[in-house]
Amino acid sequence: MTQSANKTTLTTSELVPLATAQDCIGRYVTSQQIVPDPTYAFIVSHNDIMDALGIKKPVPPMDFKQFRVYFGLSPQDLDYKMRLFLVPVDDAGNDVLPLDADGNMCVYDFNAPCPATCDINSPLYYGNLSA
Repeated sequence: MTQSANKTTLTTSELVPLATAQDCIGRYVTSQQIVPDPTYAFIVSHNDIMDALGIKKPVPPMDFKQFRVYFGLSPQDLDYKMRLFLVPVDDAGNDVLPLDADGNMCVYDFNAPCPATCDINSPLYYGNLSA
């Protein structure tokens, strides 16, 4: 899976190597080949995130106004675990891949999946949805 992307130096403890993300995303894409019109990623506006986090306007200046969330599957004990990989998106709609301390391209890896982290009292919790 080749990708051309802008690079920027961003710091976080939640970075994984680009190759890891590509492997998991590729596994997810392969799993979706039987689904008509599968979804591979979402783009999210910073305004939506600020509103969801309760940050009132005016929003502080940010380097990026949106980010893209890619879906992935990670093999783990012969079972697959959903993964989310995030990258900032520039004004032209291009992924901006962060660099680690050694200058290697990385991807933000946010993985705290439900059901382990679910709010079981939420009306959105899958166990509370009526069929």
